[in-house]
Amino acid sequence: MMEPADVQATFTNITKHKLFQDWKKIHSDSFLSHFFCPLDNACQAKGPWEIGFYDKGKNKITIFVAADNSPEIKQEDDIFKKEEEIVEELPLKEVAVPFTKAAEILRLKSKPELSHQQLGDGFIVLQQISGKTLWNFTFITKTLQFANSKVNASSGELESQQLINVVESSGK
Repeated sequence: MMEPADVQATFTNITKHKLFQDWKKIHSDSFLSHFFCPLDNACQAKGPWEIGFYDKGKNKITIFVAADNSPEIKQEDDIFKKEEEIVEELPLKEVAVPFTKAAEILRLKSKPELSHQQLGDGFIVLQQISGKTLWNFTFITKTLQFANSKVNASSGELESQQLINVVESSGK
C-alpha cells in the first residue's frame, strides 16, 4: 500500500473529468464536504480517496471515487450525521498540512494512552468541523475501542484525541 494521493491534485483531477462536470450541471447546489480513505495501522492507504459532495436541499451525499484512470461515481445516499449536526463545506485552500505531515504529527504527539494502543485498520476523513479544517483519524484498537485523533489541517496542531468504546459494557 501507499500514502493517499495529494488531495488538491485529486480534487482537480475529479472536477476536470466529464463525469463530474455532467453530474455538477444537475447538482449545482452541491458542495465539497469531505475526503475519505481507508488506512492500515501504519497510515498507508488501503484504497483510493472517496470525495463527498453534499446536497443540502436533498440532505444527500454523492461520492466520487478517485480510481486510477478515471473517477467512479457512487449512487447518491443518505448522509451519516446526527440530526442537529451541520455538514460544512470543506475549504481545500485552508489545507496547509498535507496528509503525510498530519500522520507524522499524530505519531509524534499522541497521548500515551493512545500511543500505547495496538491499532488495527482505520480511516482518515478530511473535513470541516465547527469551522476548523481537520484530518480526522480513526482506528480500531485490539481492545475494541476507536482511537480517534483530529489534526488541524491549517495549523498542524493536534486538536483532540480520545478512545471510544465500540461496545458498551452492561455492568453485569
